[in-house]
Amino acid sequence: KDMFQTMQILQNQNSRCKNNTISAVISPTIVDSQKMSDRDLRALAVEFLLGLQIDPTKAQFIAFVHTEKEHKHIHIIANRIDENGKALKDNYIGFEAQRVAHEIALKYGWTSIRQENENKKQRANNTNLIAKNTIKTAHREVLRQEPKDLQQYIRLMLEKDIEVKPTINKQGNIQGYRFIHLPTNTNLKA
Repeated sequence: KDMFQTMQILQNQNSRCKNNTISAVISPTIVDSQKMSDRDLRALAVEFLLGLQIDPTKAQFIAFVHTEKEHKHIHIIANRIDENGKALKDNYIGFEAQRVAHEIALKYGWTSIRQENENKKQRANNTNLIAKNTIKTAHREVLRQEPKDLQQYIRLMLEKDIEVKPTINKQGNIQGYRFIHLPTNTNLKA
């Protein structure tokens, strides 16, 4: 509370600035954060501020480590108003913070959120491709059995862990079918 009151003294010098604090969360992956000491986390916070063009020796900021189960992360609240009453620029601060965090992660060999998202996307694409090929193979195998009607086709596909559902448009007409690969819950439109 005292720290915020100290920040307010400078913030009162600039009445035009509405958003006078910068709030950020630096969240390394669980694996990376478990390797970090308190000294590493402090250095990370300082390097992050420097990357945002905030001089930690002059700017007012609060940084604290939050431990959620095994996931350590840092919350930073920095005063945008400097000792002269001037507001620090915050143009595109969200994008800038992501860029700085990514560069720091690369520098230390940590996994960045950008990399993590790309990895997740790649895994999802791989899962979709596998499911798509599994559905195609099941479809061909079922057609070779020459089902008598659509209901038999749907039942035979279900035996292969593929659920076939009609897609109904606003007029109530069947517009196509969706194939759901049950083991991965991948939902594809045909």
